[in-house]
Amino acid sequence: MFSIVSALLFSMVVPENACGASMDKLLFYGYIDLEYKQTTGNKYDGSGEDDANMKNGAFDQHHFNILMEATVTSEIAAKAHLEFEHGIYPGAGDAAMVLEYAFVEYVKRNGLKFRWGKMLSPWGIYNEIHDSTPAYLSVYPPELFYRSGTKGGFALIPKWITGMTALGGVPTGISHTDIDYIVYIGNGESRVTINENEHDDNQNKAVGCRLQLTDHDEAYQVGISAYYGDKATSRDKLSETHWTTVFHADFNWREGNLRGEYGRSVLGTQTETSWYVQTSWRFGRYTPYLRYQTLNPHEEGNDEDWTIYLAGVNVKVTDYLFYKIEWNEHKRGSNNRDIVTGEPLEYGEFRSALTLLF
Repeated sequence: MFSIVSALLFSMVVPENACGASMDKLLFYGYIDLEYKQTTGNKYDGSGEDDANMKNGAFDQHHFNILMEATVTSEIAAKAHLEFEHGIYPGAGDAAMVLEYAFVEYVKRNGLKFRWGKMLSPWGIYNEIHDSTPAYLSVYPPELFYRSGTKGGFALIPKWITGMTALGGVPTGISHTDIDYIVYIGNGESRVTINENEHDDNQNKAVGCRLQLTDHDEAYQVGISAYYGDKATSRDKLSETHWTTVFHADFNWREGNLRGEYGRSVLGTQTETSWYVQTSWRFGRYTPYLRYQTLNPHEEGNDEDWTIYLAGVNVKVTDYLFYKIEWNEHKRGSNNRDIVTGEPLEYGEFRSALTLLF
């Protein structure tokens, strides 16, 4: 493993005489949103006896996020994303300040770039824009796919990776079509008490990649993501093998969009599958959308699926301000209650969000 890391490091030619970035080379932007959520049945947001009941309905100051890019030279830039969640203040439940990513990007030549630092794992359609609410139609990305670890399964692929990445695009020879690629190596998944951005619980490093065909005119995007690593689940079990394959496709035609993803993941002896399909059509400032998503946390289990039917509308108030309103219908298999406790098997959830890009 040391030889792999060394090879990656030596393949990067670091220019000499690098200097600090001046203020005219700094770019700041961000977004802020306010959400409202309410369920038709008793649903407790957490697992303790003092957790809030979402049946009461509540406003949520979910995101205040700042993104930064600093150009150091024509070849080198530093990029970071800082998130303030749920109106953060000391001791307040899920409120948190999160460094979503912070990495250096070095452009070696056309079609080849390197990044090193903490990054959002490059997989699927949404993970690299997981919390960038102005970038997608719905209030949340498909949570049975991107937050399967909170729905009775385990994360298909870790949300973050700390390590090194190579990425770029290669022409296919087909008109208006490139192959975009990204490969990475980094720390694997560790126990909750271990900081994965600082330590690794085992000697094996996680590796992954994403390959996709991309049309220059954004008519379509089709790809595959893969991940392999050892996950530490306890001090006595530091090397549970975890591998995942994800397929995604996105098609645009006139004002319409059709997208979907399918993922299959194996962690030790447990296998889970998750998939969704979403369609939308834009009518001026209004874009209604429909989504079906499902998660089977144990492929060999019986009646353990979690399914969500979603219908919503995204309103583009201005080029920078968006309003989202949607209804989610949750249906769980009878044996899913043994996996995720404290929630009804069937319930509806109203969601809305007001999002500003600045």
